[in-house]
Amino acid sequence: MQARVFLLPLLLAPATAAGQNLARLQEVAFIKGVQSNHLLGMGVVVGLSGTGDSNLATRARLASFLAHNNINVDPGQLASGNIALVSISSEIPPFVREGSRIDITLSAVGDCTSLFGGELLFATLKGIDQEVYVVAQGPVSIGGFSAGGGAAKVTRNHPTVGRIPGGGLVEKCVPMRLLTPEGALELWLHQPA
Repeated sequence: MQARVFLLPLLLAPATAAGQNLARLQEVAFIKGVQSNHLLGMGVVVGLSGTGDSNLATRARLASFLAHNNINVDPGQLASGNIALVSISSEIPPFVREGSRIDITLSAVGDCTSLFGGELLFATLKGIDQEVYVVAQGPVSIGGFSAGGGAAKVTRNHPTVGRIPGGGLVEKCVPMRLLTPEGALELWLHQPA
């Protein structure tokens, strides 16, 4: 009820007052508690053509993934160069529903030189509370390239950073509290007077 009383003067204000500059509410204020939330995870990209990591940690992560799928392999037996350990990040917008798709960004963690042609294996993204909110997988798109031969090498943009448009599936909504314990809706001004 208090939220209605608080917003009533805004709703009753004349829409076309002479000499007044009109602005949308979202341009001058935001609702406390309505925000995007950052998510983070780790994963493995496979299918790289010799541009992947050369370290044992990446192979151990892939071996762990395979063991989870009932395939037991010694990390030392896995070929290096076609896999890369990546950091996965995303931002889950407010009011998103379970089953929605969101974009994710991947960044190489090891000595990978390019994520071109790779595919992210199933990975989870967690919030700051360590709860899983999104699962991700899919083919990686990169906006850069690296090429070379002989004594020359050319790199454009960042071939070790990629995106998967719609590659994240929201499994759980981030809880938001729009109303205060008293039942009021709080608006915060972007630039308080």
